[in-house]
Amino acid sequence: MNNTQTTTESMEEMMDMDFESQLENYLNSDFGDIEEGVIVSGEVVKIDDTYILVDVNFKSEGQIPIDEFMENGHVTVKVGDTVDVYVVRKNEREGSIVLSRDKAKRMQVLDELEKLLETGDVVVGRIVRRIKGGYVVEIKGIEAFLPGSHVDLRPVPDMDALVNQDFEFRVLKINRRRSNVIVSRRVLLEEDRDRKRGELLTTLEEGQTVTGVVKNITEYGVFIDLGGLDGLLHITDMSWKRIKHPKEMVQLGDELQLKVLSFDKNEKKVSLGLKQLVPDPWANISEK
Repeated sequence: MNNTQTTTESMEEMMDMDFESQLENYLNSDFGDIEEGVIVSGEVVKIDDTYILVDVNFKSEGQIPIDEFMENGHVTVKVGDTVDVYVVRKNEREGSIVLSRDKAKRMQVLDELEKLLETGDVVVGRIVRRIKGGYVVEIKGIEAFLPGSHVDLRPVPDMDALVNQDFEFRVLKINRRRSNVIVSRRVLLEEDRDRKRGELLTTLEEGQTVTGVVKNITEYGVFIDLGGLDGLLHITDMSWKRIKHPKEMVQLGDELQLKVLSFDKNEKKVSLGLKQLVPDPWANISEK
């Protein structure tokens, strides 16, 4: 056997060994470290009309529908961008992987909301529609449930009027497995009411003129929201002339200037007067 033949055979053996080594390294590489159900970073490697290919260092790239990267009719990424994606499932035997951008964004928002749940901080959301038992609130792209009992301090006369409006909410509960989020607006209003009540109790005094909003009307008088504390405007203190029903003078939601007739700080009871802010027509009647 000449030297040339020996050299050729040696090179072939080395190539075979090198190929086997590379194949073994590929099969036993860190690709399998990617777990299902987690968020990983990947690189956008291709964009076509229907799919975007994302490389997450697996045996093959993951195809994600281009709709998951659309915003206002435009693709929000370009080739070379790094994006966070959710690993839906993988098949190591076939080397295939299923990814989702939408689920990654949802999981990240849930992470943020869980932190807010722990800290008690507020989040801004938009009421998008009414459903049975409450509303659907959109928060950073995900939908949360706002129970009807947590919309306001009092029953809302026109529930449709709140749709398409932004409000602050407190996160009450998160079910991670079902991706359910429950929020409340009422608890924030209660906290604000309690704060205002504390401030009002330190400043309110008899003879003072205050501003309040009509919150309830009965046959014997009107309940006035003074901002954290309710006061009673009795029918006899509404006008110097006789009226049969408070509705003759006020309606729900009216803002009134009133005089504090009496204030029991311990019982937190306030009596208010409306007629006391205008002269008594019967005063000095003898002179007139």
